[in-house]
Amino acid sequence: MSKIKVIKQKNKTTGATRFVKESVKGSRIFDKVIPTPTPLPVANSGLIIIKNTNGIILAWSGKQATIDLVNGGVLKHLGTPDQNLVNTYDLGRYNGASIYSNPEPYHINGKAEHISFVSASWNPVQAGDAGFNPSKVLESSWNATTGEYYAKTRPQQWKFTDSVPEPECLFETWYKPILGTTAIQVRQRVSLSRTGGQIHNGKALELPFGMFDRNLESLITYTGNAPFTGAATQSISYDYAAFGQPNTAAYVNGSEHWAALVRADGQGVGLVIPRILDGNGNVLQTGRTDFRANKYLNADGSQNPMMYLQSPDTYNDMGNNVIDKTYYWVLGTTEQIRAFAVSVH
Repeated sequence: MSKIKVIKQKNKTTGATRFVKESVKGSRIFDKVIPTPTPLPVANSGLIIIKNTNGIILAWSGKQATIDLVNGGVLKHLGTPDQNLVNTYDLGRYNGASIYSNPEPYHINGKAEHISFVSASWNPVQAGDAGFNPSKVLESSWNATTGEYYAKTRPQQWKFTDSVPEPECLFETWYKPILGTTAIQVRQRVSLSRTGGQIHNGKALELPFGMFDRNLESLITYTGNAPFTGAATQSISYDYAAFGQPNTAAYVNGSEHWAALVRADGQGVGLVIPRILDGNGNVLQTGRTDFRANKYLNADGSQNPMMYLQSPDTYNDMGNNVIDKTYYWVLGTTEQIRAFAVSVH
């Protein structure tokens, strides 16, 4: 009888995985190597790009980001090749985009709803729905000239459990590692083409949101009146309640356009949303200063605990909206994250 053993070997530099299958049949031994993913062409040295069956691995400056082409083109890995900071417990996690509007509550005849979200509104989510049905990536491509990876996604409506792709919403995402730094630039576009002719003002927009490892508990930013002068940063306390749990949410004005979640060892991840000007000095994007962080304890063990970071935003649903935002996820210490925010100011 044949005995088969599969050995998994991981390249710590690229994050690529090599599987070696050792087969033994009688006294004859032979190895079969399952081919490793093939690198894509790269315009700039210092960036390694690996494509596999599930997504795209971007490796630079000792860091790694993995784009999940099975689940909506979200980031499923952000950190080092050996340590992922992203929480991927369900398809409402990951790092991506989510948008809300009316109807609220939202129901579709014949479509099953998750018991926890019966009263939830219209809400396309980039990774997928509450029933673990993934959002479909319609297109994806690598641009060797610009150094960006592009994904176009048809998002699922979050509350359902039997797959409701939203035909009136598209997410587009461009990922670009910034060589020589520990940052990745993300450009995202949300396009709505809603029917019915109704206008819904002041609706919520998570562009972006990030779900992270629970150990990244310290929320740090600069809240003072002298931004970009090197004045001391502040550690922000969680003074608000989230989902019935007191002291688990924080809202902060980060006047340097960044906020970071940091572990006890000083390492973490920051969100930077800078002001962007065109060649004539016209403002294309105002720098965001408002940030929100939640710590989900889940003491009853019903869910996987995590940290949450976003810049709360609203929009007016006019039926045909195009919403663009450029931001950065930055890895490292608070000092590194802040220095990057200053550099793109």
